[in-house]
Amino acid sequence: MISKLPVLLVSGALALASATRADDATFKAYGFADAELLKQSYNADNFLVGYGYATPGMQAYLDHVNTYLDWKPNTNVRVLAEIAFNPNPVPSNGSGTILTADSSALYTSIYNQARPLVVQELNQLVPGFSSYPPAIQEHVIDSIIAGQTSQAIAGIKANALQGNPSTGSKDHSIYLPRVHADLLLNDALNVRVGKFITPSGIWNVDHGSPTILTIKQPYETSFIPIFPESQTGVQLFGHMPYGDHDFSYAGWITTGRGTNDADFGQTPRNLDDWAFGAHLQTDLDLLDGVRLGGTVHTGTIRQSYEWDYVPVTSIDISSQIPTTDLAGSDNVLADSAYMREWSYGLDTKWNWNHFLVQAEWNHRQVLNLMRQNKSGNPFQTNFNAWYVLLGRQFSLTSSLDATPYTMYEQLAWDGTDNNPGLGYALVPISGFGTWIAGVNLGIYNRVHLKLEYSHVNLYAKNFASGEVANTYTDHDLAVDSYAAQFSVAF
Repeated sequence: MISKLPVLLVSGALALASATRADDATFKAYGFADAELLKQSYNADNFLVGYGYATPGMQAYLDHVNTYLDWKPNTNVRVLAEIAFNPNPVPSNGSGTILTADSSALYTSIYNQARPLVVQELNQLVPGFSSYPPAIQEHVIDSIIAGQTSQAIAGIKANALQGNPSTGSKDHSIYLPRVHADLLLNDALNVRVGKFITPSGIWNVDHGSPTILTIKQPYETSFIPIFPESQTGVQLFGHMPYGDHDFSYAGWITTGRGTNDADFGQTPRNLDDWAFGAHLQTDLDLLDGVRLGGTVHTGTIRQSYEWDYVPVTSIDISSQIPTTDLAGSDNVLADSAYMREWSYGLDTKWNWNHFLVQAEWNHRQVLNLMRQNKSGNPFQTNFNAWYVLLGRQFSLTSSLDATPYTMYEQLAWDGTDNNPGLGYALVPISGFGTWIAGVNLGIYNRVHLKLEYSHVNLYAKNFASGEVANTYTDHDLAVDSYAAQFSVAF
């Protein structure tokens, strides 16, 4: 019933829309696109090459083509869909196959085939065997065939992994960052159902290239997102003025963060798997606008493998070819990782006399629910991130403005060995700092040309474990980037 709740709410909202006046119905289509030219400088042995974050030569990218379909059938209902070019492949995984031994069926199969051969061989090797009491004869025959059955089972176990879970096709076409219906009741209370951008902080909400100053986005919202970029579920939101100021809020219950890609949420197996969170914000009538906000989010993350256990019911003892019974197959979904995350964040934005100061601090704690320390508490991994962005806009002509900017971001983590499912256990760094400087040229309001330099300094983590070792230095891992981006809003 819980999984059907979003569908029922969307259906109810659309039914309400059809029952009310549609005099104010509107439909708009708009969006943006951008392309980037990038040149990077780094040591040839930098491990980031293998991750695709350090690329040789001069590269040209089509980063975004995002289209928004915005339909408002009346003043109380809004439906918004964002359709975007997918720059990252979406994998589809196939289940693995394990052969298991059906001992009873195997014994029967081998007994029926082997008994005449065993009796013949015993009569040749043991004179007078046929004159032994029938119970003794049967006991000897049964012992020999049981041994052959044990050998057959051992052979099946030795080669049990017949097929690994594997990555199938990958889709580069499109993805849907958001598709939701809003039931607009009043300023203080509204309902959103579907897939929506997580309203955490500033950058995760306003991350379209025409609305942001920089080319490179903070790593805490892209490379290692502290909060899920988008989620699927139900959200309540609204705002309330108080004097010349404004207070707004958003709260959500969702399927949480996906594991393979930010575009996918997980499938909750129980109530504990559902995620929830809230964002509170106040906009103060100070200077030319001051914003203060805070966000909290929690949810579980599962990584699972699917296995089809197919029983072997018989085996040909001469050819050693087994026979499997698909009707007896057992499908098992096994967790390889089960974690709970807690994410917290604070954000602020100050505008005054064309100056901009923007900053966020975000923290993510991941608890390993499958592994505990001696005190009985889950092992944990922590990510801590913050950035500060400064800019100043200059109007050069009526159709051209220039905004030079600079930003510094730091992202660090510890305890990655405690949660191997996160995939950072053998990453030979413990974080990085990023300096960015550039200029954003606005042309006729809808076109932007950005020129940017960035320096990423990674903090090497030296370790030696078994056959894996790391002797990188911070200098070895530094990456300098020179980028130009052209974007247009339509």
